[in-house]
Amino acid sequence: MLQISEHQAAALRPDHDVEFARQIAQFLRETLPAETQGSAPEQLRSFAANCLVGSRQFGLTSLRQAARFSAFELLFGPDFVNKGLPGAAQILDDRSHEPNERLAMLVQLAEQRMGTTPHGK
Repeated sequence: MLQISEHQAAALRPDHDVEFARQIAQFLRETLPAETQGSAPEQLRSFAANCLVGSRQFGLTSLRQAARFSAFELLFGPDFVNKGLPGAAQILDDRSHEPNERLAMLVQLAEQRMGTTPHGK
C-alpha cells in the first residue's frame, strides 16, 4: 500500500509555496526584526518566495531549512552563496552531508567570518 507522509502531501498542494513563503516571512520578522523593519509584508513574502526557490537548488526542502537559508540571504545578501559568504557554495554543494548538517556547517562558517560563537564569545 502506498503511503504519503504529511510533508509529501503538503508539497502536492498548489498553495504549498505560498504558505511556506508566508511562514518564512513571519520567521524572518520574528528572528531578524532589525533587518526586516520597514519591509512591507508583501515585499518580505516575495523575498521569502525567491529564497525558497534558491534553497531548493541545494536540496534544502523543509520549511525550517528554507527559513534558515532565507536568513542567510537577508544577512549576507542575495548572492551570499557566491559572493557574500566565501565558502558557502562549497558547503551547500557538498551533497555528501545531509541538508541539516550543511546548514550547521554554514552557521559555523558565518560565525567564523563574523568572529562570533553561538554564545557570543
